Amino acid sequence: MVNKEIVDFDACSLYPSAVARLFLPTGAPRVMNKPLQWYMEHLMGEQQYETTQERYISYFIVTIEITKVNKKRKMPIIIKKINGINQYVNEPSVMTVDSIYLEDLLKYQEIEFNVKEGIYWDGGKASLFKEKIKEIYDIRKQKKANHDPSE
Repeated sequence: MVNKEIVDFDACSLYPSAVARLFLPTGAPRVMNKPLQWYMEHLMGEQQYETTQERYISYFIVTIEITKVNKKRKMPIIIKKINGINQYVNEPSVMTVDSIYLEDLLKYQEIEFNVKEGIYWDGGKASLFKEKIKEIYDIRKQKKANHDPSE
């Protein structure tokens, strides 16, 4: 029996809603030449669009070699390509991941890994996706209200 209030989150257009939370890093990518921990410590927050003195790394992509998986999952998020097909596994693998995916791997599978190579951006973030998706969502909402079949 449920004794608390239930919140029903009805996400319209779930994929665009997720994309709207993302951003485009600005500036030119640079090759990583410091320990990964340094980049993690200076990584901007998810909804931070302007750099600060402490947080100015907007995004990074790294190729990692997972050496140990400390938390096994029934639905793992580690990908290993087997016979050309992506398989989700609880075992070491080599993956190319972005800063968001790496944070998830650390949080949910508690991986140990080595960084093979990486690139990063140290500019701000552009919220182009958020603005365009909102614009399209509003147009579609109006068409639905008018029973326009093109919605």
